[in-house]
Amino acid sequence: MDFLIALRGTAEAPQQSPNETITKLADRLAQSTQLEDRRAALLSLRGLSKDYRAEVGTIALESLLLVLDGDAQVDPEVAKALLQTLNTLCEVNGSLDGTAEQRDMALRNTDLVLKDPKYTQKLFGLLNDASFYTRYGALQLLNTLVSNRRTVVQNHFVNAPEYSQTVTSILEEKRDMIRNEGLQLFQALVAQNTDIQTVFAFGGAFESLLRIIAQEGSVEGGVAAYGCLLAIEGLLKYNSSTQTYFRQLLPSLPPLLLFPPSIAPDQESPQEFTLQYWDEMKAQNAGVVVSIIGIMKAPEHIRLLTELGIVSNAPPQIKAQALRLLSSYNQTPPFFQTVTPYVPVPESNGDEWDRLEPRRGIDLLVSTALDGEYGGVGVTTPTNKGTMNLRGIALTVFDDFVKDEESATDLLNGMLQQPQSIPPASASGLLLYGIQTLPTSPLTSSVATRLQFACLLFSALFHGPPNHSNTSPKAIARAVGGSSSAPQDGSGGNFFVPADNPVSSAPTTTLRAAEDEEDPPSSLLQLLTEHLSLSMLARAKVIDDAIESRLWDKIIVGYLVLLCTWLWEDPKSIRIFLEAGGVGVLVEPISQTSGIDVLVQGLCAFLFAICYHFNREPGEITRKTLHPIITRLGADQLVSRMARARDDDRFRHVNPDSIVLPVPPSLVISSKVVEGEIWLDWGFVEFWKANYYTAQRGLGADPDTVASGPGDTTELQLVIASLRDVVRKQADELQAAKAETAEAKRQHQLLTAKGAAGDDLQKKLEVVQVEKDAEREALQKQINELTYQISELQEKKKDQEKEQEDLLVFLEEMSEKRRRDKAAMRAAGLDVSEDEGGDEGDKPVVHIEHADVYKWGSVDPKDAIFRNLSWTVKPGEAWVIISQSSECRGELFQMLLGKRRIQPRSSNGLFPFLEPGSPSVTPPTEFRKDNVLHVAFTASKPIATAGEFTDYSARYGAMRDQDRQTLQESLLESLSQDPAPPPPTEFTPRDNPSFREGAEILNAQVAVIQDMAAKLGLLAQLDIPFIALSNGQQRRARILRQLIRHPRILLLQDPFAGLDYIQRPILSDLLQGLNQSEHPFIIMELRPQDPIPRWITHVALVQNQRLTIMSGAEYHHDSSSAARGSHGSSPKDSSSAAGKEIASLNDVKVTYDDRQVLKNITWTIRGGDRWWLRGPNGSGKTTLISMLTGEHPQSYIQKNFSLLGRPRRSIPTVSIQKQISVFTPEIFAAFPRRSGPGGLTVVDAIGTGFEGTYSYRPLSAEQKARVDLLIQKLAPGRTKEDRNLWGDQIFASLSPQEQSLALLMRTLVGGASLIILDEAFAGMDDGMIHRISKYLQEDISPDQAVIFVSHWEHEVPWSNAKQYTIQDGIGQVVNSRY
Repeated sequence: MDFLIALRGTAEAPQQSPNETITKLADRLAQSTQLEDRRAALLSLRGLSKDYRAEVGTIALESLLLVLDGDAQVDPEVAKALLQTLNTLCEVNGSLDGTAEQRDMALRNTDLVLKDPKYTQKLFGLLNDASFYTRYGALQLLNTLVSNRRTVVQNHFVNAPEYSQTVTSILEEKRDMIRNEGLQLFQALVAQNTDIQTVFAFGGAFESLLRIIAQEGSVEGGVAAYGCLLAIEGLLKYNSSTQTYFRQLLPSLPPLLLFPPSIAPDQESPQEFTLQYWDEMKAQNAGVVVSIIGIMKAPEHIRLLTELGIVSNAPPQIKAQALRLLSSYNQTPPFFQTVTPYVPVPESNGDEWDRLEPRRGIDLLVSTALDGEYGGVGVTTPTNKGTMNLRGIALTVFDDFVKDEESATDLLNGMLQQPQSIPPASASGLLLYGIQTLPTSPLTSSVATRLQFACLLFSALFHGPPNHSNTSPKAIARAVGGSSSAPQDGSGGNFFVPADNPVSSAPTTTLRAAEDEEDPPSSLLQLLTEHLSLSMLARAKVIDDAIESRLWDKIIVGYLVLLCTWLWEDPKSIRIFLEAGGVGVLVEPISQTSGIDVLVQGLCAFLFAICYHFNREPGEITRKTLHPIITRLGADQLVSRMARARDDDRFRHVNPDSIVLPVPPSLVISSKVVEGEIWLDWGFVEFWKANYYTAQRGLGADPDTVASGPGDTTELQLVIASLRDVVRKQADELQAAKAETAEAKRQHQLLTAKGAAGDDLQKKLEVVQVEKDAEREALQKQINELTYQISELQEKKKDQEKEQEDLLVFLEEMSEKRRRDKAAMRAAGLDVSEDEGGDEGDKPVVHIEHADVYKWGSVDPKDAIFRNLSWTVKPGEAWVIISQSSECRGELFQMLLGKRRIQPRSSNGLFPFLEPGSPSVTPPTEFRKDNVLHVAFTASKPIATAGEFTDYSARYGAMRDQDRQTLQESLLESLSQDPAPPPPTEFTPRDNPSFREGAEILNAQVAVIQDMAAKLGLLAQLDIPFIALSNGQQRRARILRQLIRHPRILLLQDPFAGLDYIQRPILSDLLQGLNQSEHPFIIMELRPQDPIPRWITHVALVQNQRLTIMSGAEYHHDSSSAARGSHGSSPKDSSSAAGKEIASLNDVKVTYDDRQVLKNITWTIRGGDRWWLRGPNGSGKTTLISMLTGEHPQSYIQKNFSLLGRPRRSIPTVSIQKQISVFTPEIFAAFPRRSGPGGLTVVDAIGTGFEGTYSYRPLSAEQKARVDLLIQKLAPGRTKEDRNLWGDQIFASLSPQEQSLALLMRTLVGGASLIILDEAFAGMDDGMIHRISKYLQEDISPDQAVIFVSHWEHEVPWSNAKQYTIQDGIGQVVNSRY
């Protein structure tokens, strides 16, 4: 300790300067051999750092960092002092009061600390220290560093993801100080960094955070719960991978708000959710929960958001947040469902609540918009800013809801009915009552605002798509009556609350006409015109009162907004408005030069322009009547008025997020309440912007020129003319009917005259009737005798039929045995005589004779797919089709499926054994839906047909709800088009006959599925989600899906493609047995290079519009036949030398729940390698490929996994996609296929391979040349022009085989360091395979590595390819492929 005494100096020697002292302390810290000396120097530097930050940072920072790597790791006291010192040097907040130079110094110190990543990692390592002060100090310093240089700290953390568990464990620390600092660090680390978000998510951070939230009391918790909720939100923002993972935890969100995780549609929400105690902290927590729900956008949360927004007693800001989220869902909220509302008891300050009668959600939504929370009986002022914001969002949600015309017309039709109560409770009644209610003076802010919202809500009913039919919203609105309602009291409420006292309304002044008015308004539109006029009159009378004048201006604006929206493109409504005095109402404010609100004046000008432009109905006021007014006012003046309104702040400040504006301070009545106001809504602002220039141009139109519009087209004129013809014909028919009526009257008179003669005839008839009765009795006796004789004959006939039926059954059994014997003889290669070969009762399965086959719509003989085609398939035969070219491939199957035209068609049909009268081969079953079914294996998954890339990564680990359907559930669903019945509960009566019948059917279906699945080797996979099956398992599952439907004929295209050497013979034996039993008949189509099963009896070779038939034995014997062809280039040696390391996997594991997919995978891939990856179906090949491409979420958490020479976790996925290019069945199925405008051409699709994207990217000249070169080498076509034309086609228009070729070229085009080809040759013809194999042998760069995945050894292009075999998740390198 002597050196510290020396630092102070003595009386004789002068004291040292701060720089000299700091220098000596830094030297001592770095050089002293005694821990006590180093500790003392460090403590001194800590004290000096507070007053001499710049000096300590400049001189001693490097020495301090050495301590971080040394003593701090073993001495808690040193660690504490060091961390405090470094935090002081780097803390920017501490220098905010200082100069900019001091702040820059703090940032420079931060940069020095972060210069070497090891120091950051040492700090994360200190978080595991047992000492409280060490952990707390490390957290403080890390928070300071991440606050100053967040991106740098994040990059260092990505390279050391093992510390993610350390950070996560701190979140569950019991000491609040450490936990709060840990939460702050966690939130900063995950901010805007998807890689770190993914590491934490798949490391269990979600589960830990949810546990902490539950321990803290859910949303009732304090700061800790709030921090954890923010952390979850940070993990989910802008990260589809973490969102996909979190979907399995979605049921944990509703209970945080006391809402059940699942609830029946007709079940009432629990009262503990609806009525809760809310404080400020709980509101903050709930707000974050709602935000998380909004990020996930799960359909199951729509009801939660709906009831939280309109039923619960949550604070207004929470309700507003929930309602705003409803607009972001694609699904319509269940506003027509019934819910149970509550209202606070007046004067109870929200402590007591009354339960009201159930109402529809739309009723409460409209009530919220009109009157605020709880229909105006709330604990907050209806016009305070928070409540106004809620009302504005309710208006926006209503606007979105009624854009569906069915919803709008439902509400308008409700207005045609008489209200059940005043004030009404339904949405229709509330809206109608709201705009019919006459405003009175003096006005209150609540009444004026209520009328504004009523007008805006009503105008939203007309925001849907244009419709000029008699059932459109505007047509229905014209039929609504116009009886005016009495003014309501200032409260504006419309709920009946038992605790309320009746309040009488006694307005001092009324502004309506005398009650004895002779002609009251007959329609709602006339009433609105009258109210607009009276409102302007009232506004003129209170011009000296600034507050009330502004309230009347708001009401006038509301009326004008509604009228503008209503009258647009509606000539009939314009005629009603004009004849009700609308011209005078508008002209006066337009012509005023002062004392008029610019918004009112501009809207009047806009409405006048609408009336002039769309005035096309005959009436008293025509365009010629209005044109002189325009001339007098001046068209430029009208346009100027509209422009001033558009430029007004109240117009410009309206946006999609908020329509509430602050009240000017000069008009605020009370400083205790922060009030807000509205003038316009976003729907009207959009309407104005879309139609402003149309109205402006209309003002300059000639009055004699009728403006064009949607109702004034040529088509409409034709319709009118047609209707006139109909009316004329109906008039003629009416005249004819009148003439027939006159003739009928004349005939009636004649009959009356003949009535007398009829009396004599009646007497004669009575005599004849007596004679006939006697004859009838005699005949009845004969009938009885004959009936007895017939009954005896019928008994004898039944006995004979029973004997015949037994004989037919015996003959059928003998015939069935005979057919099986013949099939066995053919399979054994024995000759079958003509007598043995055909049964008189056997009908062909398929029969077509001397016919031409065309595509539908094609009639030119040159376009025939097949010419003079003759083909017969008999029972007992086994057929395979071999197509020599991709053009003819699949055409016979298309013909059998009825997708091709056959000319001429056989009189017995294409399938004689299915024609009426033929014996049934298959027993009836409720499962069978189609006689002929088809299974194609072009892709192992449903192919994308839209213009967007389909995400296939959900199969890796966590899956979306729609992806969780198991194979068995999927198969059960395919057996019936009806939706599956709800699962039984304890309330389901077991003695219900329909229940027993449904259970029996379900059990029978399950038995069929399990039996056939066992035969296909899929029994163990029935409970696995379909999307999680391997490609080969999905192929077998698709065969299973069709077999359980019991077809009569099953068409299989490439059934053995993608199956391993174990499954191919199993499937072959199953198909042989099915074909021999004729349940069903099997017809396969294979490629020329594919070996055909030995049990095949006949081969149909398709080439050049012709069909050549040969026996299976002939095809097997003639191994050199041209029909077999070659299967590509002969394998060649790969001469590439091992290059730089591209991928290194060491002890890599992948686990889904309890299922381990990859186990201890170790594999190194270098430049120049040529690998053959093989393994049985379901062994883990697809998962391994997803790890190599970086697409698998668990690739982030592997400790010993590097790609392109760097740890996987440190490489952005986008960079990997450029360097590792892959072709898989998943990509083939997911690639976008838009056939219309904007669809990718073949060149565009190939060009996406340069960036590894799935959408259009412009290509440079060099890239375009590269694409053209590939097309010339690999594309089909005999000439260069043919191949160029192929490249210009729309990708979606290609055949599946050619689409596969284009996507393989996409994989090759970018020259990626690693190319992965998974089942690349599936479905391709011999020519395609030959060209691709040659390219892979000769044109792949020596620096590139290739992994070729296939179950067929002959497909591998290189004879000396290295082999990596994987089975049951365990991989190994095999030295030789032979």
